[in-house]
Amino acid sequence: MAGVITVGSAGTNGNCTKPTLQSAIDYARNLGGYNVIYVTRDVAGAVWHENITMENLPPTLSIDIVGGFDDCDAGAPNGHTIVSSTLGSTRPVFKISGAGTVGLYALDIINGNGGTLHHAGGIDYRGRGSLVLGDTSVRGNGLSVHELDTAGGIHFEGSGGQAHLGFLDDVFVMDNSWNGVVVRGTATFVVEAARARFWRNSGSGLVVRAPATASIGSSGAVFSGNSRFGMHVDTSAMSTATLRTHIYSTDAANVLQFSANRRGALLVTNAEGSPRHNLCTRNIRIGEHILSGEWQDFAGSAVRVDGPGARLEMNTVGGDCFFPSPAAIVCLSEHCNTIASNTASAGSPLVSVTNGGAAVIDHAHIANNTAASIFSTNFGTGLSNAILLVATSLVAENTVSDHLVEAGDGSFLLVSELTFAANAGTFQHSLASHSPTLLSMASSIVDQNEPLVAPGSTSENTALDRVLTRNAVGAHDDDVILIDRPEFVPFSYRLSAGSPGVDYAVAVGGSDLDGNPRDVDTLGIVNIEGPRDLGAFESQVPAYVSDRIFVGSFD
Repeated sequence: MAGVITVGSAGTNGNCTKPTLQSAIDYARNLGGYNVIYVTRDVAGAVWHENITMENLPPTLSIDIVGGFDDCDAGAPNGHTIVSSTLGSTRPVFKISGAGTVGLYALDIINGNGGTLHHAGGIDYRGRGSLVLGDTSVRGNGLSVHELDTAGGIHFEGSGGQAHLGFLDDVFVMDNSWNGVVVRGTATFVVEAARARFWRNSGSGLVVRAPATASIGSSGAVFSGNSRFGMHVDTSAMSTATLRTHIYSTDAANVLQFSANRRGALLVTNAEGSPRHNLCTRNIRIGEHILSGEWQDFAGSAVRVDGPGARLEMNTVGGDCFFPSPAAIVCLSEHCNTIASNTASAGSPLVSVTNGGAAVIDHAHIANNTAASIFSTNFGTGLSNAILLVATSLVAENTVSDHLVEAGDGSFLLVSELTFAANAGTFQHSLASHSPTLLSMASSIVDQNEPLVAPGSTSENTALDRVLTRNAVGAHDDDVILIDRPEFVPFSYRLSAGSPGVDYAVAVGGSDLDGNPRDVDTLGIVNIEGPRDLGAFESQVPAYVSDRIFVGSFD
């Protein structure tokens, strides 16, 4: 049974059990078991000014703190309770450790100051228990030490065993001085909720440092307006297994959005090389970023993957990503992975994979961006060994200054079933390579006026196989080039039934960018190698099926 404890200051109506939140927590500790603490909104004083200490909680102790009550006799919450640090203190609002289970509901945790001795100003957690937040904001908190492992809002470190951080509906981490949330150590962070928000923090919205992992499932503008990165995934400690962090939408009609994060939307780093830390995404949108690369390594690209153990997988089927069941949404063209309406900093690519990092981008819309290049693997900056695979995606109506695709310095950049069309800007060539191990393009469309391959590119390491393009400048004799213009369905980049490139490649299966089946054999078109169309989309005009008369015998 729950121990029910009511908290109200002197003069509060009702039979209040304790006058302060701290005294209620201390009382619950003595009771043991499961306790729920109902906290009044302290209508007279408006704010509870306390630094809450919940240290060395035993595993047998469970405490839920629920705010928003008008008085100690109220039957249900009516808003939020504001909890702030004691004025002038340099300690977090909540300091929690141990192995107990803690829930915080209907609270506004504000104006905490972690000073120089703590890792967060709002909630500083270290232990092997559980912390769950619901209908709660953590805002306007800060601390004096701005490092990758510190947070203005929530620092959550698993220590001494596995720890769990969970967000239920309506949790807002916003306007904190430095990172919004940092998860590290032996911790897991799980969000599968409506209206999770990491907004306008002066660091990154969320930092996940290995061996910690996260699974972030929500929808709408989840990561927005942070001064550094929307989300940074980093391997800082070794582990024996591949680690996976997931980002996905839980709403089939609404993607999870990254917007207006100053240094970049997604950053994955791993300087150690092992283990790999895979950031897996599905049904997300990266948009409306005007990026700055000043003062900060890795900054300036919407997506950056750096380091020999860093890996990004966008909407891959299978591979190393295992999404929770709500993420198994059919990936429609408008509800897939979208990178749109971003402006990279001067000289920066939109998607950059460097220093041995690896990325797979599959079923993505990439449109209306401004950047030096769309895809780059460390072009011209020294040994890379990076790997970037891009498949079944549309790259259209971007403004580019250097090249659409750049592969450099020992890297692998493999492009398959892409449609490039209507990209503009000052770029002079579509593809460029500078001593890569391999730059490969297959079953794709490059509908651009610019020469195909830049002069000086390492042609022996550049392979083009079944590419529909307006010209073959820079290609060599072994490349399979179809020089022609695609015919698109009006107001789209889907091939019309009679276009060049229809029924050109061998059947492989799978779906196109619209989620429609591939390998549709189009009526009246002679197959070149098979029924599969070039580019991101498959023409859906079915093959003619003849009538047949079956008889049982001949006489």
